[in-house]
Amino acid sequence: MVKRKGLEPTSKTSPPLNLPKSLPPSNLPIVPYHDDIKRCLKSSNCIILTSSTGSGKTTTIPFLAHTTLSTPVTCTQPRRVACTSVSTYVSSLLNVTLGGKIGYNIRFDKKISKETVISYQTDYMLLRGSASGWGRLFPDYGCVIIDEAHERSLGSDFLCSLVKSAMKARNYSRFIKDDSDISSEPEEIKQLRKIVRKRKLGPLKVVVMSATISATKFEDFFSTPLSPASVLKIPGKTHRIDVTYLKDPCVDFVEACVEAMYRVHSGYGEGDVLCFLPGREEIDGAVYSLRKLLIEREEDSKEKSKLMKTTENADRVTAVSGKNLNLTTHPTDGAVVLPLYSSLSPSQQQQIFLPLPSTAHRRIIISTNIAETSLTLENVIYVIDSGLEKKKTLGSTGVGVLKTEVISKASAIQRSGRCGRIRPGLAIRMYRELDFESFKEVQRPEIEGSNLSNVVLLLLTMGITNVMEFEFLQPPSQSKLLKAFETLHRLKAVNDKMQITPYGTKMSKLPVDVEWANLILKSDDYNCVPEILTSVAMLSAENIFHRPSNELDAQKAAQKHKRFKSYEGDIPSLKSVYTTWLKETIYVDPNQNNLAQRYKQLRTSKSIKIPHPEWCNNNYLNPRSIQKAHSVRKQLYDICKNLFLNVDREMDPDTGYLNYLKCICEGLNHQIALRSIINNDDKESIKPTGKYKTLSGIEVNVHPNSTLFMRNPAPQAVVFTEIIETKKTYITGVTQVKKEWVTELNPFAH
Repeated sequence: MVKRKGLEPTSKTSPPLNLPKSLPPSNLPIVPYHDDIKRCLKSSNCIILTSSTGSGKTTTIPFLAHTTLSTPVTCTQPRRVACTSVSTYVSSLLNVTLGGKIGYNIRFDKKISKETVISYQTDYMLLRGSASGWGRLFPDYGCVIIDEAHERSLGSDFLCSLVKSAMKARNYSRFIKDDSDISSEPEEIKQLRKIVRKRKLGPLKVVVMSATISATKFEDFFSTPLSPASVLKIPGKTHRIDVTYLKDPCVDFVEACVEAMYRVHSGYGEGDVLCFLPGREEIDGAVYSLRKLLIEREEDSKEKSKLMKTTENADRVTAVSGKNLNLTTHPTDGAVVLPLYSSLSPSQQQQIFLPLPSTAHRRIIISTNIAETSLTLENVIYVIDSGLEKKKTLGSTGVGVLKTEVISKASAIQRSGRCGRIRPGLAIRMYRELDFESFKEVQRPEIEGSNLSNVVLLLLTMGITNVMEFEFLQPPSQSKLLKAFETLHRLKAVNDKMQITPYGTKMSKLPVDVEWANLILKSDDYNCVPEILTSVAMLSAENIFHRPSNELDAQKAAQKHKRFKSYEGDIPSLKSVYTTWLKETIYVDPNQNNLAQRYKQLRTSKSIKIPHPEWCNNNYLNPRSIQKAHSVRKQLYDICKNLFLNVDREMDPDTGYLNYLKCICEGLNHQIALRSIINNDDKESIKPTGKYKTLSGIEVNVHPNSTLFMRNPAPQAVVFTEIIETKKTYITGVTQVKKEWVTELNPFAH
């Protein structure tokens, strides 16, 4: 029999407790279950907790875990806005300073100190932290909480796999019965246990939280015969929610949703409105259209007020708007329309939580699925659901394809559940009940539609050599794993034996997709590292160009954007935006105190440069996106400098630009499209209305927002960064390259 040695406490001792021993009184649905949760935390290695959004699990469980186990706790979130908003709320609730006992960690921004005992961080940040050395044992924590696990994102699914192996290694006395158990353990777990004993790591508790009812998948995964997972189901607290459907399918779902929001605001009782649309483009269009409607109504009401001042004109009121409205119950300025999506700045996202101005009584929030589970919006009474979301899937060529897809039944139910928290609610589904019945029961796990090259590279970096036998929560098909290995082999990140190479180790240091990492490393050979760093950083920040919905502003924006456009295409154009921004603007770190005052001081100085926000607004560019690109570039610059790349070399004035384009061509050589030959006539093929074919034979069109859209003559060969499927199949990030370069890199291209 194995002699069980008592486990030492975790290597990181908890700082002295200055937090209160209990949470302030509340009527959250989770409160009656506090004792049950504490008991499970003490007795079980893993807890699977299901409860609807708004039950209080995200704000309560980390505190209970810390006070019960006396150990540092981290809670992961799929989105940045949840990390910042929840940590801010919890620190306020407990009356402590954010960044002290309570903190958060998101990309390019963190408020964490040595005193922090409860942290909220994105899946991505915890994964990056576990990538090196013994980090995959999560030594800084005694409890890891994975929130919103029902979303089945690639990050949370992968974290489930990693924390399970760490839990088995750190809690080995609970999993070992005799010598036969040790001999049957995977070599990977045995090696981890050696590290656990050497580092004297204590047990690791795991909590998986889901907003959906079914927890079977997680329970089966985390349970073992000797240590079954505890399952807690906490009922939510909502009022009655009425659900309505359309009788007929709508032709334009954005227009239909705008009309529905306007109808609710005009004719329904008080309460906030939450509308779900698939992406930023649709949301920005809807925000503009709805605000325009409200302004027209305001002007209409002012006109009616003027007319009603005289008795003789009172009969003309109806003719103004087409119907007689009660002006006291239909305030013209009573709504604040707010967009919500991930690329908004934290301060812009936080606007949905700010008090309403005195002239308004309703928020109308138009959001992506970011508001489906990550946030609790107490005052939402009306939900309008388009039934759509944007999903990135893996195309047959291995290139990411962005599609607008119908949601699952579980998502539709989750969206409807966002209303009715304080009184009965109404969910308006902008699709037929017949359509709802055809939806899938649950959303497809992201791992099924993802390129796994980055996941495989991360596993290899961690020392997990037998990736095919790694215990995934959702085991991918063998063909998908082989496809990932093929990609890594093509990029020389692994050798013929599928072992990580020194080049692959370098690639793993760069926090970008493996294709971009390869492009960055290749740029050193072409003497264009600074230019490629700028290009990759700008491509990582979505929606650089602001394109207004109304025609007049759209024309102004297009005129302003002309100065940045490069003849060669989109990637050089983005580089041009960044280099011009550097030359012409004053930029202050957004984390600096008194940001507005600092900009004002700089604006009144003798400098001819313009403050960053003002310059972006003048040029119809997204200040938040450029800010993100700047942060990404700085991070990549520092990493590349440590990798001894020539990050400061100036481009050769004669050959530099050509080398820059050739580097892009080689780095993206599997994302090439050639001009389709029409009726064997080369002259016809250069007309701007023509199409392209990818090397795998997919017929594609240049996206209307591309610099190369309707180019005459059309380039014979282009590289692209992404495929978007709407009514047509489009390519974005389009940049022209020489056809002979394509032939050199792909001899069979034609």
